Amino acid sequence: MRSFIYDSIGRICVLFAGVSDWTSNLIVLAVVKMNSFAKVNFAHFCMWLLMRVDGKRVKEEKQANENEKTQLELVLMQSAIRIKENALDGDDWTEEHSEALNMIGLRLIYECDWEPAAVHRYFKPLVESVEGLDYGGA
Repeated sequence: MRSFIYDSIGRICVLFAGVSDWTSNLIVLAVVKMNSFAKVNFAHFCMWLLMRVDGKRVKEEKQANENEKTQLELVLMQSAIRIKENALDGDDWTEEHSEALNMIGLRLIYECDWEPAAVHRYFKPLVESVEGLDYGGA
């Protein structure tokens, strides 16, 4: 009888812990979704207000932002070429060169909205132009 009570108490405690975790996760998910929904809608409302106050300025700032993104893309692409040239000048491709290209690729993906496949298409001929290297990417 003691064994049955002991096992029952253990199962009930584990069940309670699981249910409370599930409930907590559900509450956190609901709060995060509501907060995200509110923030997105508030941002849309703010943009609507800004467009009503000075639509021309909003368009100019959007264009300036796009120009900055394009400028960043060009700088990152030039940096990738410089990394290759540095490796050719030193007659050796090192792990640092690979890490630097990886960081450039991540910035192109996350800051310039490149697709990972586009990054691979850009880097593959760049890397394989160094004698003896195989890109090995996607």
